[in-house]
Amino acid sequence: MKRLCFGSLLKLLYLARNNGTKNVPLCQSIFNAYGFDYDSIVTLDDAKVGHLKSGHDNLDGRFINDVKVSKNNDVANGFITNIIPNIKEDYKSNIVLAIKDIIKEDTTIDDTCYIGSEKEYTKYSIINGDKFNLVELLVCAFKFAICDRNNVECADGIKDIDKEYLDSFSQYRNTIDLIDTNENSNNTSISNSIFDENFKNVFIKVSNEKLEDGKSSTLEIYRLNIKSGKFRFNDLIEFLSDNLNKYVFSRTQIDEYKSKLKESRMGMEALKTFSKSVENTKDDALGELLIYIFLEQVLKAPKLMSTIEFNNENVKSDGVHLLALNSNNRIINQVVFGASNILDDYKVAIDRAFDKILDIDKATSNGLKIINPEIFKHKFDKEQSDYLKNIIVPSDYNSEYENAYGLFIGYTLSLKGKSIPNIDEIEEQLKKDIEKMTKYIKSKIKTNKLEGIDFYTYIIPFNEASKDKVAVIDRMIKDE
Repeated sequence: MKRLCFGSLLKLLYLARNNGTKNVPLCQSIFNAYGFDYDSIVTLDDAKVGHLKSGHDNLDGRFINDVKVSKNNDVANGFITNIIPNIKEDYKSNIVLAIKDIIKEDTTIDDTCYIGSEKEYTKYSIINGDKFNLVELLVCAFKFAICDRNNVECADGIKDIDKEYLDSFSQYRNTIDLIDTNENSNNTSISNSIFDENFKNVFIKVSNEKLEDGKSSTLEIYRLNIKSGKFRFNDLIEFLSDNLNKYVFSRTQIDEYKSKLKESRMGMEALKTFSKSVENTKDDALGELLIYIFLEQVLKAPKLMSTIEFNNENVKSDGVHLLALNSNNRIINQVVFGASNILDDYKVAIDRAFDKILDIDKATSNGLKIINPEIFKHKFDKEQSDYLKNIIVPSDYNSEYENAYGLFIGYTLSLKGKSIPNIDEIEEQLKKDIEKMTKYIKSKIKTNKLEGIDFYTYIIPFNEASKDKVAVIDRMIKDE
């Protein structure tokens, strides 16, 4: 019988670690999350960590006492900083699924038992849950394992936890919704225009990279569903069509349709408006739509205006969003400007997107000239409009804002010598691609003297990017 204990959790993290992450630093990072210098009690070498991981040794009582009085929120920050970066992206879901399985098998835990003293985490709720924040689950599981379990007594329950066991959950990754540990919560008074639970079934996250230390900048790569070695677009088209009205219309327009009980008509009107708008700009339309989706759905940055709402050919930005970051209990407002491009060559696509960024940077260097704040009166209710105006219009009294950029890049995936590649081969190539793109984007940021600005970058590969981007839009509007 597998047991939930310190050794079993440490072993799971070790099996899921990034290449190059060593045994001792990984274990030390757990103690560091609690602000405890375990090495001052006993030397943490490979032998000692091995004994803790196997259930040969118990944890020191002084550490256990500190954990008992620790606050989960404080410990979570330590996990985010020191532990999560050492876990392979692919194995985050596997860890959650393994913890669910271990808890289910551990008959010494009652169904109503609180895991880590958190009421929302009982054995029953974890076993039957399908949506998890990895950090929260790990913090609660470790607190329970450290404070309520004797590590030595669980030694026999650790033996069967090996690489084969952790790998066995790979086929079930899509059965849970894993909330990204970097995923922002919306700290603004402006609600997100979309949150579609089907997102995870359409856009499958493969990997992510940090763009700049000390900043929120990230680069994430996703893929679409695959059949016979090719990306399929049916689910993507359906997802975009389902959310088109939220892209096309402002919040006040949507509220007006709802108040007049004309929601079915809203969908038809949105399609007509979109079709007319992209008539001569099909090359750009998919990228503009996708950056909106990712900034809303992943970054949790609510839309101020989409490209289609600008109705101004002089505006270079592919949409404008608002992100409120919570930094040391201080809200930092970021106005996030979208820039997208889909081309066969990812370098050219990145170059074109940065051309837009440089145009935006010039337009906003002396204040947010790209948006007339008066336009918010027609797109938001009075309270929201005043809130936005207070952020954006320069004043001695309002909160400061920063510029940030949201990038969407689409490119053609190249797999030389692979006529019908399998999913593993495709994802392996994507991880190689993201490393190259990370280096290239970093060089673009440095060359253009944009260091210090946050970049939120989202990437999707296509079969033939230049053709696919037009074909997707054509299929979306064919039923007009």
